[in-house]
Amino acid sequence: CEKSLEILIKCLKDEDTYVRGSAVYALGELKSEKVFKYLIQALKDKADGVRFDAVSALSYFKSEKVVESLIQALHDEYSFVREISAAALGMIESDNVVEPLIQALLDKDYYVRRNAASSLGNLKSEKAVDLLIKSMMSMDSDVLYIAARAYVKIKSKKMVNFLMKAINGKNSFARRNAVYTLIDLKSDPLVETLIESTKDKQSDVRQSAVDALGAIKSEAAVESLIQALKDEDSSVRWRAAKGLAGIKSDIVVASLIQALKDEDSVVRERAVSALGEIKSKVAVGPLIQALKDEDYLVRRNSAEALGEIRSGVAVASLIQVLKDEDSDVRWRAASALGKIKSEKAVESLIQVLKDEDSDVRWSAANALGEIKSEIAVESLIQVLKDEDFSVRGKAASALGEIGTSGVLAKLMALWNTKDPKADRANLLHTIKKCDRKVRSQQPIKPISREFF
Repeated sequence: CEKSLEILIKCLKDEDTYVRGSAVYALGELKSEKVFKYLIQALKDKADGVRFDAVSALSYFKSEKVVESLIQALHDEYSFVREISAAALGMIESDNVVEPLIQALLDKDYYVRRNAASSLGNLKSEKAVDLLIKSMMSMDSDVLYIAARAYVKIKSKKMVNFLMKAINGKNSFARRNAVYTLIDLKSDPLVETLIESTKDKQSDVRQSAVDALGAIKSEAAVESLIQALKDEDSSVRWRAAKGLAGIKSDIVVASLIQALKDEDSVVRERAVSALGEIKSKVAVGPLIQALKDEDYLVRRNSAEALGEIRSGVAVASLIQVLKDEDSDVRWRAASALGKIKSEKAVESLIQVLKDEDSDVRWSAANALGEIKSEIAVESLIQVLKDEDFSVRGKAASALGEIGTSGVLAKLMALWNTKDPKADRANLLHTIKKCDRKVRSQQPIKPISREFF
């Protein structure tokens, strides 16, 4: 109502900053063009927070009428005001905002530059394309390519043609960024250009090209990615290993197995992960050997990869890794044994339920639940007294997965002892779950309703 508006306008002159800020916020909530001039006046307030609230309020309107004021706010001394102004201008369809946003790409604050770039991308304006290209030709700036990528996604011919030329240009910064920016295009001509870029004399350009080819997953790029596994730069090699992940080809598997001997541990780490994604049984032997790697990340990823392949051949080796000095490796080994579901691992996993690390104990309980061996029941019941809540919960879940009448009887016996160390909430939940499971499998007398 008019009276409320009048009160809020008076509050804009209050000596208290909080009162002025609250008034600006309330005026913005009215979402009425009647408040424009008051919000614009608030942009000159001495308090940073009030100016920020005023810009935020104006951004809701998405109107040509606020453009000039938001452009002025791009020069505010407070970076948060400039940041929100840059974002707001991208929501207003007007060619008048393009040049100010281009200028904002030079702001000293990264977040202002990023918002300006995102806004330019949102505009989908040919004028913006022209100015972006002109700017990319005159200065090296990562944020320019954030905006350019938006135009690649909508297949702006002008932008795509410029970037394709930039890949073959003399400026290595432009070559590298052009490669990343064009990833979304996924065209045959782009793949051919990227393959050529894997031979670039600048290693950062080769890295970008290999990254892009790995993301595109084109069959035409496989040979180049395999060659990149032998690049002199280890950052190119590990990117190539990552890019080959999931490509089910004998020659890819053989090349990744060879990469397990790379002198750089990151390359070996990415190679074992890639083999895990491919899930080739041929890789089991080399991955078992990688369980002895000096780098714990390689050992960890090897255990995880073997779990993905699910080969019983790896069980004995994974059991040995349950004693690894690194808890993360032990965690992955227990998880892998659960995925393989081998009864041979049960006794060893039961021992791991006493591991000093709670995450490892959790993983062992989870694995035993996946294997569903009754041999583990007594040990899992004891874990219901574990000091860690998540471990107790996972033990309860595992017992529920096993869910035989024998398990149910033992759980009820524990309930009746009223052992104070037992997690009675998890115990009750598991008894209910087992009861439902047992009744679904055979006609037996259900637990009396009074028990629950």
